[in-house]
Amino acid sequence: MKRRKAPPAQASEPSIASAVLLMTEGMRELRRLMQAQGRRNGAAAGLPPGFADLTNRELQVLRAVASDKEPLLDVVADELDIHRRTLGNHIKALCEKLQVKSLRGLVRVAVRAGLC
Repeated sequence: MKRRKAPPAQASEPSIASAVLLMTEGMRELRRLMQAQGRRNGAAAGLPPGFADLTNRELQVLRAVASDKEPLLDVVADELDIHRRTLGNHIKALCEKLQVKSLRGLVRVAVRAGLC
């Protein structure tokens, strides 16, 4: 006697749509909580307000660039174990977030904030 296979269970469209909606709402809430946590971490660390939006890696890059007497990008990139172009991207993002126009401006902001 042959056994019949049960037909595959099909999810109804409303349940898929509601699952996607719940997932999207959950991601928004998670993003909001993570941003709020980042702001609290920046404030707790005693950093100026503009620094609260920086990632840990951006802070690390800023400290490395500002701590060298002569910030040669190749040397800093080697210290951070990243490609020079990646370092350039971090510096560009830092300039935009901290509203400065140059590497010298970044160093000045970092020194004033007491990061080095």
